[in-house]
Amino acid sequence: MSDALYQHSDSSGFATGFFLGLIVGGAGGYLFSTEKGQELITTLKEHGGEKLKEIVDNPALEDKLKELESTMQQARAVVNQAATQVAERTAPSPPKKSFFQKHGLSLGK
Repeated sequence: MSDALYQHSDSSGFATGFFLGLIVGGAGGYLFSTEKGQELITTLKEHGGEKLKEIVDNPALEDKLKELESTMQQARAVVNQAATQVAERTAPSPPKKSFFQKHGLSLGK
């Protein structure tokens, strides 16, 4: 039964990608092949740079980026600490000697 669920999930992902590709391809075809699409591209080129500069120069964005950088540094510290703990706990332990073995060999031999 789990195989059937896996196959359904896989085909659903394919279908989603296929339809997303159709939409993006149709939009690209419209933009590059029609006169209105060409006008839209020209308008975006002319005014898009100005808007992008406004966004980049926004002081609130700069503050948020600094907060994000601080949060990322804290997250890195936590992840590194967890990785160190995992490495320590999963390190191979020396083999235990058994009562009936000497130097790793059975006494019976």
